[in-house]
Amino acid sequence: MSDKLDEIVDNITQPSAWIRILLMTVFAVASYFILLPLILVLSIAQALFTLITGKGNANIRYFSSTLELYISQLFKFMTYLSEVKPYPFSDLPEVEEVKEMIEEMDILP
Repeated sequence: MSDKLDEIVDNITQPSAWIRILLMTVFAVASYFILLPLILVLSIAQALFTLITGKGNANIRYFSSTLELYISQLFKFMTYLSEVKPYPFSDLPEVEEVKEMIEEMDILP
């Protein structure tokens, strides 16, 4: 019994666990107050471009694709699916596949 208790105490006193919890909290708050409103603004802007020009804006689509990959990176870190710390602690995810898809759709300016 004391071995398990010692193991629990060791786990609780690890600084890396507390740093991760702090980062997860910061990322969760940032997601709520920054990313969600940004998604709303991007959606409205893209809808307006589609209504006015008849097609979506390629720059907004590319930024939205980058944002989607970043949010995925955030959630993987916050749910312990990945040990990679999200941006700004690591690079932004690559969106080359999305760029190729946009070029194939012939919507780049």
